[in-house]
Amino acid sequence: QRILNYYCMKKSFLCLIAFLSMAISTQAGDVIQLGVMGGYNLTAVNFKRGSLDNTLIGKNGSGWYLGPKVQFNAFRGFGLNAALVYNQCRYTLENTVGEQSSKTTHSFNIPLNLKYSFEVRGTGVHFTTGPNFAFNVGNRSWNFSNLLSSKKLGNTSYEVNGVFKNKVINTTWNIGAGINIFSSLDLGIVYNFAIGKVGKSALNQTGVNAGDLVLPSYKTNTFSLQASYYF
Repeated sequence: QRILNYYCMKKSFLCLIAFLSMAISTQAGDVIQLGVMGGYNLTAVNFKRGSLDNTLIGKNGSGWYLGPKVQFNAFRGFGLNAALVYNQCRYTLENTVGEQSSKTTHSFNIPLNLKYSFEVRGTGVHFTTGPNFAFNVGNRSWNFSNLLSSKKLGNTSYEVNGVFKNKVINTTWNIGAGINIFSSLDLGIVYNFAIGKVGKSALNQTGVNAGDLVLPSYKTNTFSLQASYYF
């Protein structure tokens, strides 16, 4: 698994380097802009209840991201941008008696967006949309058995297992809007939603023993405040 993670990260870095090289060698000036992008995330965990009905609640998670960015300004306000950012987010689950379990995830994300810019009474406005590819690194498993085995829930007659496991690569979609300040700073808000499942129960992979709860797959939806500065 570590070899696969390393391979994915290496491939992503090589793709971005090739992307930047083509950008620099093709044209210069205002057509191509290099910069840095960063922001603050607010993420919600959503999953089908299944056998966990009225047992677990997904709380909002928060985090941040930062990395290099390149933008192509094409014609009539249309353009393309891409970035490679390190993303960190902390998620929390809570059971019905208020006990919580948290998990911090780490990933390298590659957002690729189509951008349309125009002016409204002298103020630059832009809209963006496109896919985001997240390569998860580090420990991808989240064990929250303590929430399911709580004595307060009455689950003490048998051992209750609870493990979620993130996929190595997740594909999501971005929709954003913002304003342009001069030609060097973009400020905006982005909504990112999962196209597929972000993670699934480890029990679904290994088989379910008698007395174990079957955990559902889950998705994450994210709002982020984003800033991009171009050199």
